[in-house]
Amino acid sequence: MLLAKGLVGNEPFFVVNGDNLYDFGIAEIYKQHISTKALVTIVLTTAEKTRGYGVIRLEGSKILDFVEKPANEKSKLISTGFYLFSAGALDFIKQSNEPIMLEKSLFPMLASMGKLYGYVVAGNWVALSSDNISESIENMEKVIKASGKK
Repeated sequence: MLLAKGLVGNEPFFVVNGDNLYDFGIAEIYKQHISTKALVTIVLTTAEKTRGYGVIRLEGSKILDFVEKPANEKSKLISTGFYLFSAGALDFIKQSNEPIMLEKSLFPMLASMGKLYGYVVAGNWVALSSDNISESIENMEKVIKASGKK
């Protein structure tokens, strides 16, 4: 991600997990991101099953706590893997020879600083998983049915 630093300039930019499908607008997410002066805004949704996701405790739009794949359920709010970064967030990513996992290092740190925000979407989101193809197909079918598309 540090390689992008010279490419993004001072403008906010999206970081999106490639193993998910999304069906929601981004204009309101962008507006909130700018108005809160967040370093990172994470798009959130509610889930019955939170195991395997980043779980969030939220107050208003401010994320109080971000825990990646906790052993015990702390909330029904989870990260969708769709993020809006301010360019300044890159300053908090340390140079390292090891891969950096945003969810385990950057997000908890920004939450503790009050610079991590969330935006809860009502739109559709599907996490795809090679570990459970049948569940991924079932989830995609639900989204397609809910959207009224064929």
